[in-house]
Amino acid sequence: MKIKKILVLTFLTVASSMWGATRLTVEDCQKMANENYPLIVQYDLMEKFKEYADKEVRNSWLPQFIFNAQASYQSDAPDIPGDIRSSLPPTVSIDGISLDQYKVGLEINQTIWDGGYFKHQKAVNESKLLTDRKDLDVQLYKLNATVNDLFFGIILIDESLKINDHQIALLNQNLKYLSSHLQNGTITQSDYDAVYVQKLQSEQQTKQLKSMHSQYMATLKKFIGVDDSVELDLQKPNLENIDFVGAVNNRPELQLFEAQQSLLNSQRRAVNTSLTPKIGLFASGFYSNPGLNFVEDMMDNQWSWNYIVGVSLKWNIGAFYNRKSSLNKIKTQSNLIDTNRELFLFHNDIEQTQSNKEIDEIKQQIEDDNTIISLRKSIREAAESKLKNGVIDVNDLLTKITEERVSMLTKCKHDVDLMKAIYKLKYTNNN
Repeated sequence: MKIKKILVLTFLTVASSMWGATRLTVEDCQKMANENYPLIVQYDLMEKFKEYADKEVRNSWLPQFIFNAQASYQSDAPDIPGDIRSSLPPTVSIDGISLDQYKVGLEINQTIWDGGYFKHQKAVNESKLLTDRKDLDVQLYKLNATVNDLFFGIILIDESLKINDHQIALLNQNLKYLSSHLQNGTITQSDYDAVYVQKLQSEQQTKQLKSMHSQYMATLKKFIGVDDSVELDLQKPNLENIDFVGAVNNRPELQLFEAQQSLLNSQRRAVNTSLTPKIGLFASGFYSNPGLNFVEDMMDNQWSWNYIVGVSLKWNIGAFYNRKSSLNKIKTQSNLIDTNRELFLFHNDIEQTQSNKEIDEIKQQIEDDNTIISLRKSIREAAESKLKNGVIDVNDLLTKITEERVSMLTKCKHDVDLMKAIYKLKYTNNN
């Protein structure tokens, strides 16, 4: 992941220096932000954790070795009854089992049937990994909303700068006209100064917008993992190619709910597996005093080698005690997930309805904006013509220029609002 990030950064830096600004769409920025976000490393960590968990389950099928050593002293031990001892010939000596006893040995256990534990525990690990990954998908998906805000914030500033440049050009054009009239004495210095002050204010607003642009762009570059020296050219989306009719909801939250249910199903099967008996082989070899032959050890108290081999069956009857409560707990969790899913879809449906209405309203506003701008332009041009003929004063012209600028800024905002609303709808249903 780090190597890929370095290669992308190097390519963008070289491309920017050779061919100018790097063009990026909002989708490009979303993808780059997801790949650059520090949380992305958790995907690899989850895979490793799952590998370790599977290895632990697989190891349960390996032979289990248990080394043990024991030294003890006991109050009594097996011995020959007195009446039998008295009947033995004098040449026969029986000391009985020693009260202090010692044992050093090795025990081996090998499972040959686990009732499906390995299979179902591995399925639980798979489901747990899937659930964790989907949960991480949800967290990373929220990053798209932040990227959208930054991206369209920069677009709005860019468009506002163009409108400001247009107004400054208009003011310079009128200043050039007024300058000649000031020299001829047909206008006063205050008339010229009023237009000049308006120009200075517009230039001041341009500086403020450029400062905001720099801040927004620096933040966006941090999110997408691009060096500050790389010049970016953000491309406005083509809204005509976007169609939401019949779109399926692909939000990662829905996939998370499915993964959580799958995990519960795996856990339910694992609970049932815990009720089945387990069969295995065992072998125990030890060097001890006394050994397994008590009669011989009574006559000759010494260390000896011994072993036991066999087949074992283990059945944890106690698992039945908690089975019902465990299954009820899983059922309750399943119901809770279903409730959360319905709640999510309820709010998601409301958001989609609101977004669709907002899009329709903005489109209507943009149609009105186009008419208003056309009229404001005609009014401003008429005011400039009247000024040249001495019919209108400078302050009236400035009012008309400002009103035209405001109408253009309003349409600019509505255009960006439409982009944001459409991409908000795309975010709402992940289409």
